Amino acid sequence: MSEARRLAVEVRKHCAEREKLSEKNAFWRLATEGNLCTIPGAKEGALAKHKEAAAIEMSPWQAPSMEEQAARIADLCGWNSAEQDKLADLYLPR
Repeated sequence: MSEARRLAVEVRKHCAEREKLSEKNAFWRLATEGNLCTIPGAKEGALAKHKEAAAIEMSPWQAPSMEEQAARIADLCGWNSAEQDKLADLYLPR
């Protein structure tokens, strides 16, 4: 798990650098930040970031891709099915 935490710190740094830029596809960064919140168990932070990402207009394939990745990480991190459904529902209207 220490390797996962080290990688999470590195990814957070990359996300912070991207946030300073005017991003065309900010939803990818936001979804990644949501996934990073999932790993340490910050569920509300994860849901907030994914909600923000899902609110941005994107191609039809991108929302299911983000939802699938988020669901896999949430499952691996021990989220229960109701919590996973809440996360998935953010991307459903797409």
